[in-house]
Amino acid sequence: MALLLKYRDGVTELEPFEIAYERFNDPQYNAFFAKSDERS
Repeated sequence: MALLLKYRDGVTELEPFEIAYERFNDPQYNAFFAKSDERS
């Protein structure tokens, strides 16, 4: 979970949201998870 804080004109808004980690665990988007021969 993460929290978005917005502050404007003396009013603070808090908006929690879930981070979509699944995409970042995919080797197509994250070279850390790619096999060594797939890294560029």
